[in-house]
Amino acid sequence: TARPGDGSITARSIAILVADGMLGAGATAVRAALLAQGAVPRFVAPRIGRVKTSDGETVVAEASLENEPGFLFDALVLTDGADGIAVLSEDDHTMGFIQDHYRHGKALLVLGEASCLLEQAGLPGQLPNGEVDPGIVSSDGADPASLHAFIKAIARHRHPEREIPGGN
Repeated sequence: TARPGDGSITARSIAILVADGMLGAGATAVRAALLAQGAVPRFVAPRIGRVKTSDGETVVAEASLENEPGFLFDALVLTDGADGIAVLSEDDHTMGFIQDHYRHGKALLVLGEASCLLEQAGLPGQLPNGEVDPGIVSSDGADPASLHAFIKAIARHRHPEREIPGGN
């Protein structure tokens, strides 16, 4: 907070978590919106390479959950799609990846049914004081309002209100 920057997300590295069976349209729409703001979004999957989306979009994972841990990214997008979510929920690295983002106070965009991944990771949907977490943006899709809220959350860089006073 001592050096808040210029309020932009230029050069911020953002992980877009994808897997076979996810909805590609939402993931590619988020990626395009982030690129337009100067960010560096990267598709991250259980393995590097082509991801088979349920809606025929072309998505290629540039990083894997193993070779680029969550703390290397400034924010995280959890994409929608029941089959993709099922694949991610079975991968041992997924929960650690999500937990790292949360624990480091980074912004998260949760699309559609991906909210179950937060629950599986054991993360609360609210702050320790019961208020809404401003660093977690949930949406049914990649709509302009949720993308704007997510971009604002990324621009804050960290969300220290998640920390529990005196806790670990």
